[in-house]
Amino acid sequence: MMLATRPEAFTALGEGSRHAQLAGLEHLEHIASQQAAAAVTAVRPVLPAYTGPETGDQITLLDAEIDAFLADELQDAFLPPHQQVTVLIPAHNEAASIAETIRSLRRQTIPPASITVVCDNCTDRTAEIALSMGVRVMTSVGNKARKAGALNQALSRMLPGMGPDDLVLIMDADSELCSTWIADALTALTADERLGGVCGTYLGLNDRGILRQLQRNEFVRASRLVPRRAALWVLSGTGTMFRVQVLREIARQRGRSFPGTPGEFYNSLSITEDYEITLALKSLGWRCIAPPGCTASTEIMPTWTALFRQRLRWQSGTLTALRNYGVTPVTWGNWAREVFFYLRYFAQVACWTIIGTSLAVHPSLHMPPWVVGMLGLIYAERVITVRKAGWKGILLAALLLPEWIYGMFDGLYLMQALFHEFTGGDLSWGHLEGTNA
Repeated sequence: MMLATRPEAFTALGEGSRHAQLAGLEHLEHIASQQAAAAVTAVRPVLPAYTGPETGDQITLLDAEIDAFLADELQDAFLPPHQQVTVLIPAHNEAASIAETIRSLRRQTIPPASITVVCDNCTDRTAEIALSMGVRVMTSVGNKARKAGALNQALSRMLPGMGPDDLVLIMDADSELCSTWIADALTALTADERLGGVCGTYLGLNDRGILRQLQRNEFVRASRLVPRRAALWVLSGTGTMFRVQVLREIARQRGRSFPGTPGEFYNSLSITEDYEITLALKSLGWRCIAPPGCTASTEIMPTWTALFRQRLRWQSGTLTALRNYGVTPVTWGNWAREVFFYLRYFAQVACWTIIGTSLAVHPSLHMPPWVVGMLGLIYAERVITVRKAGWKGILLAALLLPEWIYGMFDGLYLMQALFHEFTGGDLSWGHLEGTNA
């Protein structure tokens, strides 16, 4: 939420008396209290006096302070006493997407108390754009641990000043949250004290291209399954809200019960930090879910090479995290899931090999009725489950061959990740920078 600003208003503020400034701020308090529909009794700090000519940077600064002030008022109206939501957005060269990410937070029905963009080794205009939108910017120092290292630096600076009931929302700089995301997450966390973190389902941004549509189809199918699970496999980087006390517990157990350096929140050695911290959270006895209504849109890979690097990193990081945690009551389901993925791929390869061999030996389209029925059910399921992807997604599923090729593509990174796990090979981050800046 942002109040309109006029140059003449700032001139009056700069030239007026202290009494005029205080009167103006009292008017802002009155507007904020009406918008929040709640009485506010906390004492508010006075905004600094404006003493120079009106410039864009100074107007933006005061505008940002007003915006933060109103966010405080709305938080007081909707959140329990002494509870605040702080947003951290780790970003590496995200100038193309950071503005839309911030706008999605500005549209929240319950706005966060503060938004901080953590610029990690950025060489583009990410910090400049974030500052121009009135959010805080923090820059990592000497970080070589990618996203995990940047978040560790930010959390180590911010958490000491936060209360035990406060919440931290961590989201990727290329994602956009639906307007009720924070409200729905708060509802879930308030209803179940055993929840240590909540995230949402996500869909791909509506960019053009067959490969992008294949990914959107994949995300739509995955989002249908999430609400049916009692617990999540991973707290997604597109947006996850943590209890502050959970993050502190994890930091205390690093190097002891969990892998990593003592005092770290995220394991700086992990290339899939979201998956690893989910295992840590669940190992402490906390639950994690994706509440209904928490949905997000996120960047999807534009090329097969970029997709391969992304999925190889995800799969390799998953296998490494499971190896580090071992087989426990918490991780056995994750192990079973990975075994299923590999067996499913081998079964698909075997099935198509048998079909191909049979057609080569006996060239005929004749099939037993039960085979036709089974294939018909599989075909119908593939089409029906992508209805939310729109007509393009339905058409692509109906064509069958594109999704079959996409499914066979899985085996490339599955096998490569297994090879890396046995050989100890190192993987690059494979970060994709936007092109719209």
